[in-house]
Amino acid sequence: MLIGVWNYHESLHKNNFMLSPFTGSCLGEDSMKPFYDFYLKSKKKGYELRILNKIKDINKVDLLIFINYPNIKNNIPKYALTISKPKFLLNYECPTIYPETWEKKIFEVFNKIFTWDDNLIDNKKFFKINCPSYHNPILERFDFKKKNKFCVVICSNKTNDHKYDLYRKRLEIINWFEKNHPDKLDFYGYGWSNYVFKGPKFIRILNRFKFLTKLFAKKYVTYKGEHSGPKKELLKNYKFSICFENARYYKGYLTEKIFHCFFSLTIPIYLGTPNITHHIPKECFIDIRNFKSYDDLYEYLESMSSSEYMNYILSIKKFLKSKKFHPFSIKYFTNLLMKHVELVSINLKKNA
Repeated sequence: MLIGVWNYHESLHKNNFMLSPFTGSCLGEDSMKPFYDFYLKSKKKGYELRILNKIKDINKVDLLIFINYPNIKNNIPKYALTISKPKFLLNYECPTIYPETWEKKIFEVFNKIFTWDDNLIDNKKFFKINCPSYHNPILERFDFKKKNKFCVVICSNKTNDHKYDLYRKRLEIINWFEKNHPDKLDFYGYGWSNYVFKGPKFIRILNRFKFLTKLFAKKYVTYKGEHSGPKKELLKNYKFSICFENARYYKGYLTEKIFHCFFSLTIPIYLGTPNITHHIPKECFIDIRNFKSYDDLYEYLESMSSSEYMNYILSIKKFLKSKKFHPFSIKYFTNLLMKHVELVSINLKKNA
């Protein structure tokens, strides 16, 4: 069986990168690892996965898998969406970032949709997956002495006007620490060293002058620069990490952010999906919704005893070894997607 694949992020098609073992560092770290594992399992089953690159080859495929809804300005996916072959959609992205992939009219194009959105899951057309997913983690031995820094946040300098956006909340808590306890927070990320001019074209043209973008960029005492490499290597030095999703109020929307904290044995301060305790025990994280103000939150963090801290760490370890973690595993992702691919294969054989 030939499976044609297409990623909304078309840059991942170059040199077949999306189907290579080197995708662990792309798109926020870890997001493509589950699909690569699925690719390997497909090869063992005798299925061929091929990134679509020519319109004339599209009719040869038996199944189409789209990772997020494609940019239909490109004629290849535009045509692929019209052919009468089974089509799967892996809907990873958040509505605040890519609203087009959540328009109900596009759902009609697909036979099956795999998504994090708890509100859609019916196990008929919509099936639950998490993005990203992980191999069972091997945790380092916890050493409290190595937690020699207080709190960290890793976030790029982005803006979004959507009412559920959380970029502005990250900036809000950064500014609070900047004003009240600048020695207690380190923050890392891209885009903070350059100001972005917005507005009419004659204003935006100033972005070409790098010395101006650097001159007008806000200077933060708490900003420690960009971070390259696995986030675990940075997070493991901190007691706490501010862990805000890109958006709030979407049930089931859990990304890599809280898991990077878990794998680093750093306690996350979380804000995001409203039903997080349906997926992750409340003992594993600090829910910022429980505090009336950042002052109250800070007082709680500063007054936390070693035994209280260790209770969080033990709860994190217990969760990562439990059945509750299984839906976030690469094994779960691969087996679920493969199950539905094999149903397509069985139907093809019946109709051959």
